[in-house]
Amino acid sequence: MTRVVFGAVLAVAVLVPPSAGAANSTTFEDERGEDAGAPDIQRVVVSNDDWGRIAFRIAIPTHPTLTQDMRLRLWFSDGHPATGLSDSGADGFVLVDGFLFEQGTAMLYRCQDSVCVPTASSQEGTDDLRFSYENGTAAFAATLGGLAVRLDVSTRLDFSFVAQAGWAYDPTTRAFDPTNVRVDSAPSTFPAAWWSYDARVGPSALVARVITTTPSPPQAGRRVAVRMHVSSEDTGETVTSGIVKCVARIGSSPLRSLSGRFAGRLAICVYRLPARATGKRFRGAVTVSLAGKSVTREFVRTIR
Repeated sequence: MTRVVFGAVLAVAVLVPPSAGAANSTTFEDERGEDAGAPDIQRVVVSNDDWGRIAFRIAIPTHPTLTQDMRLRLWFSDGHPATGLSDSGADGFVLVDGFLFEQGTAMLYRCQDSVCVPTASSQEGTDDLRFSYENGTAAFAATLGGLAVRLDVSTRLDFSFVAQAGWAYDPTTRAFDPTNVRVDSAPSTFPAAWWSYDARVGPSALVARVITTTPSPPQAGRRVAVRMHVSSEDTGETVTSGIVKCVARIGSSPLRSLSGRFAGRLAICVYRLPARATGKRFRGAVTVSLAGKSVTREFVRTIR
């Protein structure tokens, strides 16, 4: 049995899909009218840009507005059975549920073995997850990295979409009633089969423009964040996704990073400096990899 840990939701966001210069786009057509009364999924359009941002547009014309009794779930997988859920290989899903969350909110879950935990909400207002539903179209936007695709290894994403309507919920007993639920899946053969999407991403080269530390200068006994701005050599566009690798040392001793990730428009590595490091050199490098391209920039600071 898969255990799902439900999380809290935060503030409001507007859907921003990949830019008009999307590197790739594929349309998947679904069978029509499989279950009378169900939200009838007609097609799914998937697109991505050079920076690993991906968008799904799902046409459900039978249900022009999102109602509380509807539940939408977008499943995704990197195609490797050894990762994700032990029974299906699914690496996670995006869930829209008007009873569990605020109406119009989507939650991103990542899964491993038999447990799924929330990692992002569409209300956070970041590229990790955005969602909207208008005129019978459900629109999700995320990053390939957030959906389990490591851009330095593969650009394949397997996915499926399930739309349900007719759910009822008793807040007193906290029990869901599926008596009147109608379901449509895309592809119609899910879960036996999924659709596969191959993204084409990547600039010609990456350029590290600026690297800074906060606080500046770094202070002994405190955390320090090393931030690097990366852009495309050919277009100058800021890179906001990819794999961030952090390497540092104090003197001759290696220093392990607390985290390495993208936050907004910057790649960030976070470290905690030893209390007795005053006067020593804090040196290291930040590397960003995206679609087979990498850039590294070194830094040296004196700890105060």
